[in-house]
Amino acid sequence: MCRNLRVSLTKYGVDYFGFSGFSSFEDDCEGYLFPDVEVFQISLSVAHVGCCFVSFFQSFSSSLDRPLRLCSTLFPSTFLFIPKYEFVERTNKDFKPRSRKVSLTFMEFRLDPSHPFDLNLTLCCGQAFRWDKQGYWWYGTTQGRVVKIRQKVNELEFENVDRGLVIDYFGLRDNLPQIFADISKDKHVEKAIAKCRGLRILRQEPWECLISYICATYKNIAAIKRMLLALSRKFGEQTCFEGKDYYTFPTLEKLSKASLGELAKCELGYRAKYVSQTAKTIRKSGFDLENLRKMSYKNAKKALLEFPGVGQKVADCVLLFSLGKLEAFPVDVWVRRAVARHYAHHFPNEFVEKMLKGKSLSCSEYNKLNAFGRKHFGKYAGYAQEYLYHYERVCCKS
Repeated sequence: MCRNLRVSLTKYGVDYFGFSGFSSFEDDCEGYLFPDVEVFQISLSVAHVGCCFVSFFQSFSSSLDRPLRLCSTLFPSTFLFIPKYEFVERTNKDFKPRSRKVSLTFMEFRLDPSHPFDLNLTLCCGQAFRWDKQGYWWYGTTQGRVVKIRQKVNELEFENVDRGLVIDYFGLRDNLPQIFADISKDKHVEKAIAKCRGLRILRQEPWECLISYICATYKNIAAIKRMLLALSRKFGEQTCFEGKDYYTFPTLEKLSKASLGELAKCELGYRAKYVSQTAKTIRKSGFDLENLRKMSYKNAKKALLEFPGVGQKVADCVLLFSLGKLEAFPVDVWVRRAVARHYAHHFPNEFVEKMLKGKSLSCSEYNKLNAFGRKHFGKYAGYAQEYLYHYERVCCKS
């Protein structure tokens, strides 16, 4: 009997569970969450088809076809999401899994209603460009895999991805009630919060986010999606999921070696040279975008501005939507319009008139709006920005 699962369930008075008749597989299953108990990781190993046991310092002796569904049945509150918990590993260090691996295809967990999340709003609000809704399900690619996910009120169901990635990617650790309290500085943002409640800031891969926003300059969302799809088809890896072809985002190495002609065929236009130059610069210097997480907002922004094709707005978008710099306040046409309409008393009349006319902003004018947003809304200015952006774009067009 393998002894790699070690879980204390004594707080529930549980010493033993037995069940049988499940097909065997082998994989790592991350992030089971028991209320009032630390979060831990579980490794499951192939043994023999027969009885399975869960108890203190006991382990699974057979494998489960859909373990998360099973655990949800055994422990109805297993997947209650409590953001304050951190993940810690509780697997046997001596355990050596066999070579055969089968990915977990279906997982689910419950959301804490006091920490709202709206999947549709989060994926429709212009943060990311490679997600599509098919029926009730959203499909996208991240970290080299296809992700299938949907929300049923306070439950998330997802396939082909582990729980930890879902929590990280969709910002489910962000304390939204606290954030709402911090950014509710005026009546207008309160209206935006009420209308868009549950929208969360994504944590995209920095490389994909950087190239995506270089491509996004002066383009609408539909055009951006076409460009990135063409770029992924040309330079990404093809993968099949549920009988359909999907494409991973191109790697740094692939884009650094691409010719301008090849990039131009992906509808990038003048952006092709910026994508090429940025990819070559990062590859040559060995710069690790992940290191930006450790820097202050200002220093990280300064570093991003060194790359070709990266201006103030692109840098702020990358910092906010991939690197967790929640104080970033990107200013685009919709945010500028929202500021001009609802925060005009903070600026001179001539500046407000220019914003309302839709004229391009100079670098100093962008910085003026950016500084206002960060000062007015504080350390979660990025959340205020996204709520104002989506509210203005969807609800205030007229």
